Amino acid sequence: MFCGKCGKNIGDSKVCPYCNPQNPANEVFGQPKDEVDSPTVLLSGMDPTNPYPSDDDDVRTTLFTDTAASAPEASLGGNPDDADNPTVLLSGINPANPYQSSEEDVKTTLFNDTAATNPEASLSGNQGDDVDSPTVLLSGLRQEQAPAAPARNDYASASQQNPYGYNSPVGQPIENQAPQNNSYSYSSPAMQTPVSTPSYNSAPVTEEPKKKKSKKGLVIGIVTSILVVLIGAGVILYFTVLKDLFAYNSAIDHKDKAEYSDAIDIFEDLGDYKDSQAQITECKYLLAKQQIDDGEYEEARSTLTELGDYKDSKDQLDKCNYLDAKQMLADGKYDEAKTAFKALGDYEDSKELIKECDYGRATKLLNDKKYTEAKKIFESLNGYSDSKTKIKECDYNIAKSKISSNPSDAIDILEDLGSYEDSEKLLKQAKMNYCKKNKDSSNATTYKYLKELKEANYSGAAALYKELYTIKIINVYWNTDTSDHSTKMTKIKEGEKAVLHFEMTGYTPDTYYFKVQLKAYDASGASDEDEMGGIYTRFAYGLLGASKGTLTVEIYSADGSEKLYTATVQIV
Repeated sequence: MFCGKCGKNIGDSKVCPYCNPQNPANEVFGQPKDEVDSPTVLLSGMDPTNPYPSDDDDVRTTLFTDTAASAPEASLGGNPDDADNPTVLLSGINPANPYQSSEEDVKTTLFNDTAATNPEASLSGNQGDDVDSPTVLLSGLRQEQAPAAPARNDYASASQQNPYGYNSPVGQPIENQAPQNNSYSYSSPAMQTPVSTPSYNSAPVTEEPKKKKSKKGLVIGIVTSILVVLIGAGVILYFTVLKDLFAYNSAIDHKDKAEYSDAIDIFEDLGDYKDSQAQITECKYLLAKQQIDDGEYEEARSTLTELGDYKDSKDQLDKCNYLDAKQMLADGKYDEAKTAFKALGDYEDSKELIKECDYGRATKLLNDKKYTEAKKIFESLNGYSDSKTKIKECDYNIAKSKISSNPSDAIDILEDLGSYEDSEKLLKQAKMNYCKKNKDSSNATTYKYLKELKEANYSGAAALYKELYTIKIINVYWNTDTSDHSTKMTKIKEGEKAVLHFEMTGYTPDTYYFKVQLKAYDASGASDEDEMGGIYTRFAYGLLGASKGTLTVEIYSADGSEKLYTATVQIV
């Protein structure tokens, strides 16, 4: 027996002492374990020049046993969808029932179908470059000498598989070796014991011609070249023609969506392409109108000014300025709004809105308590809106601010306001303040206001009235001359004229005749009564012949009911 790996004679030994002195029991003789997974089915013992050996039953049995024992489902279940699967497809088996009732039928069918379909590929030695073919590869035959057919009882059963789990229906082809004699070793994945095969006389097998190069690479190259050309042409077409067209259509799309700024940017990049320049002008016009609607007046004004006479840009500019002025008016920017409306001339109701600007400014001043400035503007409006009422409001507040500091001005304003708000109440308060500031019984205005307040029972008016309009004798002094209003004497010589000087106060300004009663008596008991009156309040009462002692003069009211004063002097 010869080793299937190194070709050396190993006699009857089951293990080659040259290749692997310590060959593990799980290796198939003449076949390394790392080649067990090869898809090639090794069925040795056949004459490569005669795929149909004399003992057909041996071959059929071997093929059936190896295949079924290793993977019965893969080897006996013909599935057309697995054509590219490296699993060996052995046809002739009913797909619906891969396990037929007669073992002999299966073996016969398996052998006949395989051989009949492709006897050269299935029973001759295919090379390693055919391992991807789904065709069953039945190799392991010597090129120079056909191996002997294996004995059926030398195969190991499925239960005797190696301990490493090599349970594949396929194996690796045995390397070509130089023939030593007519004895060949045969190995199968399902057996562990090598067997001797009978010799067959055959001519040496010629080397298979090299497989022709596949046309697939050529087709791929052609298709790739075409694609490269097409892509290059597309790129050139895009950058020369389609790029600008796509950009133009994109800009039109932005314009249709009212995205005018984006459209303008694209049209500007396009330069003179088609009507891009005209589209820029139109988009700017539409953008300005959009800005007006959005209240972006400054931006719209700039754009419309740039457009000049394009369409109705000037009218749109007036509209922009008008709406901007109205917005400034609403925002309380009255001076700026007034200037803008003046510039618009007769546009819409600009002149009327100028008055509104003044009215708003005056109202703001009124709210800021700048009543005098506000009143002047309201008066200039000549009755616009409720400016007259606003004028009264200004006066009312001015009067309130002056009641204490300048009651005369407050009284003048409040008297004009009449019944506006609580002007009547404030007027009384202002008059009382005036009287307090002018406590003079001779002041006709004070008397007038106090008289009104007293009659109206205004608080404090009666007391102040009594204080000012009760007759009093003041500046009383004695001397000897009626025309001397400065010398004051406490003693007068007997026989000289004793003159009593005094003044009267407390008469109302509407009193034109002042009158008092006088009673005089000296130490001797002599007395004299007299009545004095006139349009003046200063008096001089002279007495002659008074005896030595105290001279007394009593002054009474005009009706004599009230003593007003008692004056005395010593006669010496």
